[in-house]
Amino acid sequence: HRLGPAYVIVKKGEHGAVLSAPHGQFIAPAFPLEKVVDPTGAGDSFVGGLIGYLASARGGVDKNLRKATIYGSVVASFCCEGFGLDRTTKATRAAIEERTRQGVGRLIRAASDRGVITILDARVLAKSYGRLFIDSLPNPDFTVITRENRERAFRPFA
Repeated sequence: HRLGPAYVIVKKGEHGAVLSAPHGQFIAPAFPLEKVVDPTGAGDSFVGGLIGYLASARGGVDKNLRKATIYGSVVASFCCEGFGLDRTTKATRAAIEERTRQGVGRLIRAASDRGVITILDARVLAKSYGRLFIDSLPNPDFTVITRENRERAFRPFA
């Protein structure tokens, strides 16, 4: 960041997007869909949702960029549900808000929010983007649960 842009967002298609900012990194997952009809234009829709959120939000970019990235992911999901502009043009602000609440938007309402994230995908440990995800979490305290340790690991939640 010292020699280039302060904020960089890398769109990763079905794997979401990665935001790199002066105060750390953030990974926005792609909104899961039961059926993808056509992803053409999803990246443009992502940018439109992101910029649209930033334009309507109060406060500076730094304060709103994480949530804007989630909105971008949600708007892109509408694009993937149809051909061309069919589904995207029918998406209302209320539908976007609802889908945001259904996704990970609940976890990022405020910088002080805390929560438990359960990931049932071994790629988070095996792939480079998995390490990036773990590193993007504030104070990542995580446990790898295996068949051998699962009873002990879940005992505090029983």
